Amino acid sequence: MPACLVPARPAFVEVWEHRRGAKRPYHNSWVTDRPVDAQNVRVILGIGRARWKIENEGFNVHKNQGYELEHNFGHGQKTLAMVFYWLNLLA
Repeated sequence: MPACLVPARPAFVEVWEHRRGAKRPYHNSWVTDRPVDAQNVRVILGIGRARWKIENEGFNVHKNQGYELEHNFGHGQKTLAMVFYWLNLLA
């Protein structure tokens, strides 16, 4: 079977952290195609947080450092939104 036809086996990872003095707990969740077990769950959570941080900082630069882009360029029409995004970057 070609690699592109191998069925995916997604795993769901969720974290709740109750921090002393915080108004509400930290909550996040991710879906991964990697197997998750007790030995690697902390690594998977760290990777998920790092990816979120990279994406968030990238959008922050585009929004606040002169590119004049909003975090979400549009709802529903993803292709058109990406075209506008890339045209804005090229302009």
